[in-house]
Amino acid sequence: MQPRSFSRPQQSPTHVDYDSLQVGDIVVYDRPYDHMQVIHRIVAIFDEGVLTQGDANPVDDGLLLAEDNITGVYLAHIPGVGYIANIIRTPVGIGIILTIVVLLLISDARSSSRRKQDGNNVPDSR
Repeated sequence: MQPRSFSRPQQSPTHVDYDSLQVGDIVVYDRPYDHMQVIHRIVAIFDEGVLTQGDANPVDDGLLLAEDNITGVYLAHIPGVGYIANIIRTPVGIGIILTIVVLLLISDARSSSRRKQDGNNVPDSR
């Protein structure tokens, strides 16, 4: 089986209905001993909790997860979102976002100025 890795921006976790979990579901959980979020697949379900394993790991996690440990169920993979989020976190990405915000503010200010000069405070319907 090919390992699957999902960076945080790509995951789409949702509220968990613990009773509807099945073997094969991908869940997001808080690791009890260090509270790190982990995304792994359910490999077994017991009365005491669920057992998970990473797709690239040869053995299970060795932890039975209770309902309060599981914070989400993986629903969908959105291609490309992770790459965009990773770029935005860089200095270049931050610069791009700030430039876009400044340009939008300038554009809005110019539009408001034109409307006031025309004596019409109603926005254009273009």
